[in-house]
Amino acid sequence: LFDIKTGKEINLLEQLQGKSSIDITVLCGRSEMVTVRLVAVKLPPAQAAERRRKAKKDNKKKTNHSQEYYSLLDYVIFITNVDEQTWTAKEVATAYRVRWNIEILFKSWKSGLNMERMIPDAKIHTARIESILYLLLLYIAWFQLLVYAPLRWNSDQKGKHLSIIKAAKWMLANIPRWINGKITSAMHGELFYYCCYETRLRTNATQRLEAFFNGLT
Repeated sequence: LFDIKTGKEINLLEQLQGKSSIDITVLCGRSEMVTVRLVAVKLPPAQAAERRRKAKKDNKKKTNHSQEYYSLLDYVIFITNVDEQTWTAKEVATAYRVRWNIEILFKSWKSGLNMERMIPDAKIHTARIESILYLLLLYIAWFQLLVYAPLRWNSDQKGKHLSIIKAAKWMLANIPRWINGKITSAMHGELFYYCCYETRLRTNATQRLEAFFNGLT
């Protein structure tokens, strides 16, 4: 990171010293020096301590984390090209947290629907692999629109919130029972019992996503 006016390298830890947050424009990258917005927000002490604990546990000879690295774990740091007029620093943090739902969605497809086992070896003719990928995408669209969406709506009406990863795994394990498009009341009961988020104080991914878009409107 470099100062946008002087071009001198920035010591981020010094910039953060004694501050709960910063929101600055910097140059990023030694060669191209792209102009970006950097937002850093200090985490609650318990959360920061947990991040350091995990970092020390995962620390290996190849990583060899420095003391500066551990100190920076007190902050969550974002680099974005979205300007201050579009998002405040708080909205940047909220938006990036919501974007994690993309990873959750991909995980539900990859792990929940067991996609890796369905894709043949790369040595097989390319046309066959492409055909299987298109079939998988059709299956995903069918699952998302015709199966998961109605089930999620029904679960929300009952005060429960359906996990897309758990639902995808259940669907894969029970294909013969629902392939005709009919999900019985007994199957509904199983889905609500096995595939919903547990009762907890913190919000789940679906609730965060809806809250974010409701805030934008």
